[in-house]
Amino acid sequence: NTTHDDQNKSNNNTNNGITIMAGFGFTSNNLSQQTPSQKQNGTTNPISPENLRVPWVEINSALGLVALLLRIVENKPNSSIQFTNKLVPMGSTSRIGVKRTPDTYTFYNLYSDDSFNLFGKRSFNVALNALLKCVLEASQGVQRIDRTMALPHPITATSTGEFLIESLSINYSPDGEAFTKACKYMLTDIKWIVAYTTKHVDR
Repeated sequence: NTTHDDQNKSNNNTNNGITIMAGFGFTSNNLSQQTPSQKQNGTTNPISPENLRVPWVEINSALGLVALLLRIVENKPNSSIQFTNKLVPMGSTSRIGVKRTPDTYTFYNLYSDDSFNLFGKRSFNVALNALLKCVLEASQGVQRIDRTMALPHPITATSTGEFLIESLSINYSPDGEAFTKACKYMLTDIKWIVAYTTKHVDR
């Protein structure tokens, strides 16, 4: 069971957006539209993407906070939000259970690292896709209360069962650009859901 302290910490992280966004490589002012640079010997030089790479420990922690936050939203009294998949928030080692039958789940890790895997990030991507489905279901729960509400960044399902946000896959890719944008959009949607449920469901 989630304690009141956990709820307060999670809500604080979501309201300022800094903790979770930092894990995805963001600042509180969202992604910069300009190429970052640094000064060396009086000359301004662009910072290479390699130097901007976010450590996996931060990404994993951010995903853990997202899982915790969604779990709290689902468990709010009088909430109309219910997820098909099962979130297991455990900090930087969180997991998600993908529902296979009414009574069985297959669990995937919502965390990864740079270690070699014969199947790449396949299991991690399944977990990310299942997480995005939870965000969609949270928005659908809100819309059952207020049909006029819509996500800032639409989430849609493909015929193959993949979920897209703003037509972007949330699957991790080596260049990281699409993954970063998709995570940014997902976080914005979550903040919208939390703001709505705090204002209307908590009353």
